[in-house]
Amino acid sequence: MSRLLIRQLTNLGPEHVEMYWLAGLVEKESGWFVRAAMRGVESGQYSKVELPIGLLPILSLGHVFARGERQSLPARGLIGQATISDTSECEEITSADIPAGLYSFDRRGSGIQRLLRYSTAQGDVLIPTIELVRFLFLHNSTLAHAIVRPGALNLLFHPEAPGYQRVLTLRFTSKLPKRCLSHQFAQEFAWIALDPGARRAWDRVCLQSIGKEYVSFTPPQLRNSVWKFRGVQQGNQWLVLELLHLTGKHHPCDELYYGHPSMKEVIRSKENAERKPGADTNGDDVSREHFVYDYELDDGQDGAKTHGEKATDIYSKQSEFDRSITVEKLLIKLDRPGGNWATEPVSTTGPMVEVRKTIKVSSGDQRLSATLPPLEFKLLKPASWDCAGDLSALAGTVQKMAQRKPQIQFGMSLCYLKTGRVFSMANRKPRVGLVVTIMPPGYPPIVLLDVERTGDVALSLIALRFRHRTTFDVVEASVQRSLDGLVDASGHWDHEVEQELSKVCACERMPKMLTPRNKADAEGQTALWAMKLLLRLGLEVAPVSSGAG
Repeated sequence: MSRLLIRQLTNLGPEHVEMYWLAGLVEKESGWFVRAAMRGVESGQYSKVELPIGLLPILSLGHVFARGERQSLPARGLIGQATISDTSECEEITSADIPAGLYSFDRRGSGIQRLLRYSTAQGDVLIPTIELVRFLFLHNSTLAHAIVRPGALNLLFHPEAPGYQRVLTLRFTSKLPKRCLSHQFAQEFAWIALDPGARRAWDRVCLQSIGKEYVSFTPPQLRNSVWKFRGVQQGNQWLVLELLHLTGKHHPCDELYYGHPSMKEVIRSKENAERKPGADTNGDDVSREHFVYDYELDDGQDGAKTHGEKATDIYSKQSEFDRSITVEKLLIKLDRPGGNWATEPVSTTGPMVEVRKTIKVSSGDQRLSATLPPLEFKLLKPASWDCAGDLSALAGTVQKMAQRKPQIQFGMSLCYLKTGRVFSMANRKPRVGLVVTIMPPGYPPIVLLDVERTGDVALSLIALRFRHRTTFDVVEASVQRSLDGLVDASGHWDHEVEQELSKVCACERMPKMLTPRNKADAEGQTALWAMKLLLRLGLEVAPVSSGAG
């Protein structure tokens, strides 16, 4: 996957920084920006930056940037779940109301940023308003720019009256980049633009936030909405750092068709066929180049060109609608002379060589005078807990560990395993792994790796014990190498990979640590496993025997 480098964050110095808080939006001559508070991973020192609003779709709390490059593993946050009976029924509070033990700002700021508090059977759930707006509405940079401009949404499609239609045709305009389009995006856009409650909520973001130092809106009504999120917990209170999955949306139609001016199907006659490069049937053993494009983002001050956009895939979020519907593209058919394109031979054998190229881009406002192309995001579905199987046993255990050791920073995330092997799939779906980062104050990090076990997989939980206090990119690279080695070894932790990583970390297998996993829901089971695991990792002092002698 492409790397994403934000130049403004490289200017903060060599220390890795965590996105600690988003402090509202600000309008300048050059466009709209997001105020972000960054926190040094090692020093704990804060710095403030203003990032182009076009980046907001990928800005969520707890993510780490290594010399400006966004890392896939978050620095903090456990996986939590709650059911919201009605998302429109909430209390608006400020950041000053967040308990210090839940999320500390070291007495900084005046506490004006807005959050929404929901009372649930799982306890109180606090979510920054800007995070709920990001999740519900901001699926790419174009939508991020549109949400702060009254009426801008109607410029992205030929407007339809909000409300239910059995058959809905969405005709996007050229102002929406074709690279953004997919069946998933079309469904999300239809809900935003044509569901009456969602459209009112979209409009309220602009009405309630413009001219303020915070983001505010009135959420749409989603009943019995199940949220999965990454957050921090204290007692019966959760603060959502990143919303990952949400249910409760209703389609505004039964059938959805969508088109775009550049979505065309060319039909050619069979006369005058031309040749173009294609596959080689001769099989010459010539090395092939596979280009991977990395993107370096500027500060957005000079804007972005109105054409020639680039796009990169980002695993981000997943929402679930009430039902599945028919979704199809509408292609403009063009009848042109000339036969089907014949192909000239090009080698398809030989080793694949990865070549990386960096392209300078911008997420600023579009301008005719700009020199850099805009960057768009194609938001892919992240690994889902529906595919996690017995990984919930470790997730529940880590929650108990975090409650028992609040001074230790825990982070948790799901990831897909490398594709291309039999072990990469489970029940015809991509197999997922759970990565837990543990950062004891003043000590080297520890990472726990676990993998979904469908298919009679006998696999130990493994701990990567880093030998020294190390940077986040080294931790992430070690995790990736271990998981890739697991796939290459057909579902076994690879001894050669462990030897390769031995100078950086020790790999410790922990067989039967969480057994039997089907008892994870039994009362007190995860608490017992948490104590065992803390002792095994050296994070809990063993009880002293009180016997005589």
